[in-house]
Amino acid sequence: MIFNEKHDFAIEAMVEPNLVLPSSVWGRMRVWCAGVPLGDFSELHSGLPFSPFKSLCLALPDLWLPEFEGKSDEELFNRLDAVLYGFKDGVEVVDDRTPEECHHDARAYWLFSFLTNWGEMFDREGKSFIFCADGDGVNVLNRPIGSTQLRSFRTSVASIQAACRAFTTWLDQATTICGHAQLGDVKERRQSTKTGRSAAPQNSWNSGRSRRAKNDY
Repeated sequence: MIFNEKHDFAIEAMVEPNLVLPSSVWGRMRVWCAGVPLGDFSELHSGLPFSPFKSLCLALPDLWLPEFEGKSDEELFNRLDAVLYGFKDGVEVVDDRTPEECHHDARAYWLFSFLTNWGEMFDREGKSFIFCADGDGVNVLNRPIGSTQLRSFRTSVASIQAACRAFTTWLDQATTICGHAQLGDVKERRQSTKTGRSAAPQNSWNSGRSRRAKNDY
């Protein structure tokens, strides 16, 4: 499934086709920024992040601070890389902040972190940060692992929110399907215990979808 437009901003995700229910929702994912993919779609059985995309949707269009005014992309990236991860220009730096100061900075700046630590599919993409200076245009900054090059991707609040809303709705439905299958499986096993019958084979993700109307997705 591709939510929104790749050339602008999109979330591409799928549930593993042979997922045996009951189960958590394991799948694959990547994000497209201005036609460039971020994330390893070949990473199998990854946890699909719900809360980070929901939080991003709610945080936009206010992802900006007065202290960012007049700073270049490089300065913005280095500022957040330092306060959130203790790095500058890809190199770990001495951090003389107290634990209290570190916690304060984490609370102040964590919403600007994008994709980092959101799932194993993004682990090899380096670090990314996201900004919205004018309430409309969005700038995503990414520095790949092992590179000094800083990449900038331009998109819009409307595009990101559309993708996030569509993806989280879809993932919520997928999670509900898995939950219903789990409840049904428990009831079936209880009934089997009472009657002495063997429990029916577990359902797969595909068979769980086929029992529901096509417009569920």
